[in-house]
Amino acid sequence: MTDESIATQKEIQLWLELLLEQEEIIWVQRARANWLKHGDRNTNFFHHFASHRKRRNMVRALVDDQGVKHEDIEKMREMVQHYFVNMFSS
Repeated sequence: MTDESIATQKEIQLWLELLLEQEEIIWVQRARANWLKHGDRNTNFFHHFASHRKRRNMVRALVDDQGVKHEDIEKMREMVQHYFVNMFSS
């Protein structure tokens, strides 16, 4: 192979890489346009999933040391604060 043919081969490889990169960009843009046009069909599913998880993770009541169940927000806040103050005090 001559120096001229090696240079031509490198030039063709660069041109091919450029074309492949352009094709990839076109597919990314087409996918984005498709998503914008048709939307995300899973949005409702994920919203329902997150809402359900939030409800499940919500603390509705706490039971104190005497076994009394408290549902009042202020009382639960005091219980949590008292618990951590006792836990981290020496």
